[in-house]
Amino acid sequence: MNKPLRHIASLLCLSASGLFCAGQNIYVAQEQGASVNWFTTSGGTLGHVYWYGWNPVGLAFDPAGNWYVSDPNAGGIWRFSPSGVLLGSVTGSARAADGLACDANGNLYAGAFSQILKFSTTGEENVFANLPNALFTGLAFDTNGCLYGTSYFAGTVEKFSPTGTYLGRFATNGLSFPNALALDGSGNLYVVNGGTHSVWKFSPAGAGSAFASAELTSPTGLALDQQGNVYVADTGTGSVEKYSGAGNYLGRIISGLSGNLFLAMQIPAPVAPWGFQSVARSGDSVSMTWGAISGRVYQIQYKTNLQQPDWQNLGDTIPATNATMAYSEAPGSDPQRFYRVALLP
Repeated sequence: MNKPLRHIASLLCLSASGLFCAGQNIYVAQEQGASVNWFTTSGGTLGHVYWYGWNPVGLAFDPAGNWYVSDPNAGGIWRFSPSGVLLGSVTGSARAADGLACDANGNLYAGAFSQILKFSTTGEENVFANLPNALFTGLAFDTNGCLYGTSYFAGTVEKFSPTGTYLGRFATNGLSFPNALALDGSGNLYVVNGGTHSVWKFSPAGAGSAFASAELTSPTGLALDQQGNVYVADTGTGSVEKYSGAGNYLGRIISGLSGNLFLAMQIPAPVAPWGFQSVARSGDSVSMTWGAISGRVYQIQYKTNLQQPDWQNLGDTIPATNATMAYSEAPGSDPQRFYRVALLP
């Protein structure tokens, strides 16, 4: 029985924001301190993970708020929940990757010598990109899915397409032993410049200049919050320093850290609005897609009449594995159905 598409397309979404709010917290990996600690943006202590003999380097978040850290001593890359519960390890070649990053679908990328490795959400390892003699100590994605990597000894930032095609050298001006990097919402790139103990800022076109150096003696980690403030982990002082978007020094918010420091910011991650994106009918089957947050769980629900008090669940809950998810069902003899997608806690 054909169902009128005007009813099928009358879709309701639970969220107006389209954001997964994980909170703005600062995570710091202490290589010699055998721990990862997390703090509020004002420096308040929230929690930590400590393993005897651990040597954590690199730090990155996936879209669901889980974090990854690599460790040459333990021999792998480890995945933790936002609260520090060990979720498992990623096996493969990247045993001590300083540069880690996740794309919008939750795939993990790890910098290695002469290449960047990609790990799918199921743990499958592939070579994402090759670049001879490059040691990638920092990785970051822009909003178009392009990946930027700092080549430590070459003193450059290299750029790759979402599929791993080498797009050329993005930045060289003023860089010496660069490591951590991050992008803001306007596409500006911030790079920790180890050789000059400073942070440099590059426009989307690649024009660069010194951004901040106050109180920095040996910067190694970098992160940005939603307000555009810049946080820098300084190994020399065992601290995290804060700067405004204009480069003004705002003060030391964390102190008492030890060893080489790696920094990541847990912030609300914008994704494609997770309401329905498309709906189509083929015979008696209705298919729909929606923007999703990888790692979160969804439930498709329906009503045959919007005056009904309760929504009915369709099928099982759906764990999202990509930024776009799909579902199909046969409405049966109902003359009409209204659908919505629910993001579960």
